[in-house]
Amino acid sequence: MNGLWKNMSNNFIRRGSYYIFFFVLILILFSLGVTTPVSAISATDTSLTVEWETFFGGSGDDSAFACIQTMDGGFAALVCTDDSSTTLVKFTANGQQEWNTTFWYIEGASDSPKMERLVQTPDGGYVISEGINGYIRLQKRNTTGYKEWTRVFGGDPEGFPNSIILADDGGFALTGGILTSEIGNYDVWFIKTDSQGLPEWNHSFGGYDTHEIADSVIQTSDGGYAIVGSRILGLIKIDANGTEEWYTGPHPSYFHRIIQLADESYVLGGELEGDFWGLKASSTGQYVWNFTYGTQRTDVLQSLIQTTDGGYLFAGDSFPPFDIWLVKTDATGQQEWNTTLGDSDQDRLTSVFSMSDGGFVIAATTQPTGKSDTDMWLFKVQVGDDLPTTTSTTTTTTTTTTTTTSDSSSGFKWGILFIGLTVVLIHSRQRRL
Repeated sequence: MNGLWKNMSNNFIRRGSYYIFFFVLILILFSLGVTTPVSAISATDTSLTVEWETFFGGSGDDSAFACIQTMDGGFAALVCTDDSSTTLVKFTANGQQEWNTTFWYIEGASDSPKMERLVQTPDGGYVISEGINGYIRLQKRNTTGYKEWTRVFGGDPEGFPNSIILADDGGFALTGGILTSEIGNYDVWFIKTDSQGLPEWNHSFGGYDTHEIADSVIQTSDGGYAIVGSRILGLIKIDANGTEEWYTGPHPSYFHRIIQLADESYVLGGELEGDFWGLKASSTGQYVWNFTYGTQRTDVLQSLIQTTDGGYLFAGDSFPPFDIWLVKTDATGQQEWNTTLGDSDQDRLTSVFSMSDGGFVIAATTQPTGKSDTDMWLFKVQVGDDLPTTTSTTTTTTTTTTTTTSDSSSGFKWGILFIGLTVVLIHSRQRRL
């Protein structure tokens, strides 16, 4: 009787051990999940085909401060060094360097921020706007980079430019900020010049004791201008003479880029709480939709363009560390795909251009392999069909869009492992019993 009881106890303990083992195994597998999330970097980088790339830089740190597409289909860029020099570089449509010319700042510029923008003129030359020690300087260079004239604005009070465009009449429109108080508050500053850079008129926009700075300007279909910037400003519409027509604000954060659509509505791009922020407004500034598009890091928007399919590409930086981050949406702001580019921890986007074949040309700053300093990086990519998608919900309030990509092969591998262990355990149990 004691032997029978002993055998029953041993069998019960042995079977109980198997049951406990199975239960623990199931819990482990369940906690791991049937699918394993894959980061955007590993999931999407392989879907971008690099058609060509080129680098420009010397022995020190070189950064791409501005880049435009030129009338001949090529590209022109301002590349700034850490020794207060600037190089204007001209590239062909496939990234081959044609020429470059280097010039220096005025005295004292090495101690001040470098804020520059670039625009091409109808004669094929270039106008560069610079912010130097409280002054705005315009300089005109010809088709091969030689200086033709220089104009200077500001100084008392101090001002700086953030954006310059070629106006329909051949002149230039500049926006930025102008100091309005001893405690460091700025108002929006708008300057209109003729084709020779001579001032025609200028206006400032702002409230009492507020901080308002313009980041970007476009000329609208009616000949006026639309400006975006600080949270107080938001979006401001002025007529061709600089008279304010309307504005939207205040906003919870900043807008940096703006485009006008064929129906005279606007799409704005900026950041909100560390994510990209996209907002569409009607021709009179009424909200249509807005979304945020974010990673787990801090995302800073640098460029916004309309793509050949009628959607939009939001592009900028994600850090730390610094990577280039692209978000593609459809015409209603719904995210279609996103991808991360760069592997040097120093990859920062300057501009992005949509090409007629559906590809994109990207101007950026990077640390090339084998170098200890940074260079300008100009490259073209084609987008594959297997980029991860995400579904967004249209809302009149800010909605965070989260993208999660799953690798189905991981679930298959865990399933095979589970079946294999089950067979081994059953076989072992039968042999023991």
